[in-house]
Amino acid sequence: DAPVPLVRTASRSSRSISDDTSLHTPRAGPRGAKGLLRCAASSSSCAPSEAPSADAQSRTRCFVELLGAKGMRPSGAAGTSNPFCVCGVSSRPGTRYRTGTKSKTLNPMWNEVFEIRDYRLGDSLKFTVMDQDLDCDERSQDEYLGSATMTRAQLAPGLFDGELPLRDDGLHGYLGQSARGRLSVRVFLAGPEPGGAGGQDSPRRLLRRGLRCVVEVLRAEGIRGGGRDADGCPDGGAEFDYAPVPSPCCVVAAAGRAETRCQTGLVKETCDPVWNQSFEISGYRAGESLEFTVADEGRKDAGSALGKAVLPGERLA
Repeated sequence: DAPVPLVRTASRSSRSISDDTSLHTPRAGPRGAKGLLRCAASSSSCAPSEAPSADAQSRTRCFVELLGAKGMRPSGAAGTSNPFCVCGVSSRPGTRYRTGTKSKTLNPMWNEVFEIRDYRLGDSLKFTVMDQDLDCDERSQDEYLGSATMTRAQLAPGLFDGELPLRDDGLHGYLGQSARGRLSVRVFLAGPEPGGAGGQDSPRRLLRRGLRCVVEVLRAEGIRGGGRDADGCPDGGAEFDYAPVPSPCCVVAAAGRAETRCQTGLVKETCDPVWNQSFEISGYRAGESLEFTVADEGRKDAGSALGKAVLPGERLA
């Protein structure tokens, strides 16, 4: 019979999924990996659980971490620029924040954290990148490099972590037509409730904890026995110094980022291990896929992996 899917409830500010994921053969693993990995994962943001009132909308706090930009067009014959960025709500000049200027680069890294003053839930944010003219000539002007806008949909309560394309805003003539590049930002809308997500934490701390990914590794079923083929003989005729029945553990990490790695304990000599262990993926980023690797702790070589499964990031969106 097909396994019965696990069921987990999700709050308004989180997305939980349960999955029975088939294991496939990793590059360095033994041939013919098989089995079913059962796991549950939840990504959530520190957002208000209820729709805010009109008064709460006026007290919503907006924190921005402007990381940097890349691939911008050069300004002038030198083939480089002196970029800075202005961020704010277009209709209210008092909300604007200006970063420092980075000299002679097309890939500036600002790494500045700030709060958009007087932000109101539903406002859009506009980012404008300019080239500062560092000449002493009073007639010189800063030059437009491109703009990016975060819409109301992108600014739903919670965390946005990603890149925005720099485009022409239609206000700068021929300069806007050559705009290019991408802007890297993190934006967090904090709840207005006292002591809640918008409490006494610093903007940088709020941004860092704005998105959480919690994984529960439940069990695996029908894992391929370590080092034995269908006839019970060692694979390829080689001899192994470990038990033919594996002692599995499971490693989970954000795809391509080993620093997020978490590992269960091992379960000795079984093809149907039960772990029931939960982890929070430190530093998880919105949209990232999760990789699960089941390994045999009885082996210490590169072939200890018994199978691998991937949970696509869009299922955690």
